[in-house]
Amino acid sequence: MGAAAFAADAIDEIPQPPIAAPVGVEVFSWQGGYIGASAGAAIFNPTPGFATNTGFIGGAFAGYNFQNGNVVFAPELDFDYSATSSGALDLNYVGRVKGKLGYTFDRTLVSVIGGGAFAGADAGAGALTDFGWLAGASIDYAVTDNIFAGGEYLYHSFDNFDSSGIDVNVQTIKARV
Repeated sequence: MGAAAFAADAIDEIPQPPIAAPVGVEVFSWQGGYIGASAGAAIFNPTPGFATNTGFIGGAFAGYNFQNGNVVFAPELDFDYSATSSGALDLNYVGRVKGKLGYTFDRTLVSVIGGGAFAGADAGAGALTDFGWLAGASIDYAVTDNIFAGGEYLYHSFDNFDSSGIDVNVQTIKARV
């Protein structure tokens, strides 16, 4: 006489498909150092008694982007030579120490800018230099992982330029690579 066999462990489970790993969305990183060149126009407006004039401005810049999520902060230095004249007053150069605070949309970075500026000018009898402030905005686009192109607008104010009694406002509009 045979005994019946009970196979409680013989219940077949329905096989489940493997769980796919989540597909990560790669977001462009703006983190890191950069250097570049810029060129554009300077609107030179000394007052009182001088005409507003527009001329060429161009130079170099360097900075470092710190990124946290979509927010980017960058300290930046730049220096531009200028070929802008307003009668007897010639704008020779503008240098800047600035901070940029921006927001990224993947490969696009939109920033507001603030900081300090120094400028040099010739006024017939001699050279003048002064320190002032600046404010502006920029937009950059990462063309490749290592190259970006963009534009920048800055407003500069120099009150009583080198104690000359002349107030100088300079607006710059530049392309940057």
